[in-house]
Amino acid sequence: MAQNSKAEILQVAQESILLQARSVSALTVNEEFVKAIEAIRNCAGSVVVSGIGKSAIIAQKITATFNSTGTYAKYMHAADAIHGDLGMITANDILLILSKSGSSPEIKAMLPILKSYGNIIIAICGTKGSYLAENAAIFLDTTVEKEACPNNLAPTTSTTAQMVMALKPIHDAATIKRIVVSTYQSVSGAGKEAMAELEQQSRVNLAGSTAAPEVFKKSISFNLIPQIDSFTESGYTKEELKMINETKK
Repeated sequence: MAQNSKAEILQVAQESILLQARSVSALTVNEEFVKAIEAIRNCAGSVVVSGIGKSAIIAQKITATFNSTGTYAKYMHAADAIHGDLGMITANDILLILSKSGSSPEIKAMLPILKSYGNIIIAICGTKGSYLAENAAIFLDTTVEKEACPNNLAPTTSTTAQMVMALKPIHDAATIKRIVVSTYQSVSGAGKEAMAELEQQSRVNLAGSTAAPEVFKKSISFNLIPQIDSFTESGYTKEELKMINETKK
């Protein structure tokens, strides 16, 4: 596989940042947005935040932000919902459901049950006319131009849009002065050699011994390394700068 030049790497990174910044700045708010804020402000129960896939990860972040700003929230994975977790929902709760397509099987299986409960359902969705958008009481549109992925597949721009759209009503309900975003990368992102090292180290550690790291600077088995990507002159890693630049607007 051909190695990209330094100029090509920088160009791709800059294009990714600009694409996501354009998508975030293109998000619009309307009367549906006002309804969402009023519903959350008047909620006598909790805000139950749900999603599937990468949207589920954003749902977890939104849940944490709600709780840290004084709005009681619970996280419910969409796949687990239809396997018993719907039991956590009470009559006074509001549902906030995230999805790019709005038509995943888990969402379509969960929604009829939720609607039968009579709870308010707010959708943060990237597809107008989708099953979720049509069946929610309130629809917040997070349609994006394109994912920051060469194949337009990996959820990147769309998940950034979801987080930004959700943070605005949270800010209006309880003024946000500071947001702490944590980002993690799996070992698989470093390639098959890293995966092999993780497996080998895990076997050795479970046997009561240790193995010297080769792919990573530190042992990755049963561990988190507090660095994703390389450090820049600013002292931030490229991954940290990406999160900063994506949400500036």
